[in-house]
Amino acid sequence: MHIRQLRPAHGRPFGDVHPPHDLAVALRWVARLLGALAVATFVGLAVERGIPRSPELAQWEKPAQYFALGFATLGYILAWRFEGLGGALMATSGVAMGALASLEFHPTESVFTALAFFVPGAMFLLVW
Repeated sequence: MHIRQLRPAHGRPFGDVHPPHDLAVALRWVARLLGALAVATFVGLAVERGIPRSPELAQWEKPAQYFALGFATLGYILAWRFEGLGGALMATSGVAMGALASLEFHPTESVFTALAFFVPGAMFLLVW
């Protein structure tokens, strides 16, 4: 009986399927620019205005938001060399930041926080 392998041996989820070279280069640079814009904007806002928090401030909210922002920044830095790892960190941190932002803002507004990091993270994952 033959068991089908679900994941290729080299660890990439799509195997040898890659976007065309010109598209991959464009996606990589757009992801780098969008990631830099997101990191600069959110780090600047965190330093200038502080982290947004809910009216019933819990002890875990502020450290959790700094932790998610730190992981998104680390993911951006890593994505310059290790696109898979950096993209995954950016995408998951973006979702976490969106969930934490929904404690303060309406979910339709906080989804943009998630997308600010998820989109460049997903673009890095596409070219990985």
